[in-house]
Amino acid sequence: MIRQAIILAAELGERQRPLTETLPQALLPIGGKPIITHLLDRLAAYGVARAIVSLHHHRAVLEAHLRGHAGLPRIEMLAEREPIADGLAAAHALARLPREPFFLLGSTALWLDGLLPTLARLAAAWDDARMDAVLLLQATVTAHGYDGPGEYFLDPAGRARRRRGGEIASHVFAGVALAHPRCFDASPTESFPLAQSFDRCAESGRLWGIAHDGLWFKIATPAAAADTEIALGYRPMPAATAETLTR
Repeated sequence: MIRQAIILAAELGERQRPLTETLPQALLPIGGKPIITHLLDRLAAYGVARAIVSLHHHRAVLEAHLRGHAGLPRIEMLAEREPIADGLAAAHALARLPREPFFLLGSTALWLDGLLPTLARLAAAWDDARMDAVLLLQATVTAHGYDGPGEYFLDPAGRARRRRGGEIASHVFAGVALAHPRCFDASPTESFPLAQSFDRCAESGRLWGIAHDGLWFKIATPAAAADTEIALGYRPMPAATAETLTR
C-alpha cells in the first residue's frame, strides 16, 4: 500500500495564459472542478494518507483552496520562494517524507481509469528490488492534447527510456509515477527537470513503465482545456476567477 504522494503544482502555466494570470495551473477547472481536486479525489480513492503539494505561482489562491480540503489525503503545503523546475520541487518535497515509495503527480494533465484504477495498477507493478520508478505512459496516438514526437519507449519487459535526438517515441509521460526517494539521491541542488532523475534511473536499468489503458488529456493550453471538457461531455465553463474557485 502506497501511503504518500507529492503533487507538483508550482508551475507558472505560461501556455495557459490568460487563465493563469489570476489562477495557478492546478486550479483550472475541468467539469466545474479544479484539476488539483480531481487529483486529490484519485489519491483518496486509492487510500493515500498524506500528500505534499508544491506551490509557487499564485500560491495564496491555491493555499486558500486547499485549506477547504477535508478527509484523505492529509495535505501539507510547501511553498517555493522562486520558480524552479519540477525535479527540484519534487526533491524539496521528499525531504519531508519517510523514505518509502510515493506517488508523484503533475497538475497539467488529467486521466480517466481504464479497467482498473490507475494508481492501483502502478502499485501492483511495483517491485522494490528491481525498480526506482514506474511511469504511467500514454501512447502518443491516443494522447489528447499532445502532438509532439513522444517522450518514452517501453520495451516488451516493461523498461522505459527517454527518446534521444531525432527519435520518434511511442509514448508520452502521463504526469503520474510511482517512485522511491532513491531515484532522487544524486539530484543537484540547483533547479533541474524531473526527466533528469528518471534518466539516471534508466541508466541503471531501474526505470520502468506501464501503458495507461484509459483516457488521458494534456491540459497545457486554454484550447486543450476546452477540448477536454467537450471530450468528457462537459459544457465548457467560462473563464474561472480566483474569487469563484476559493469561495
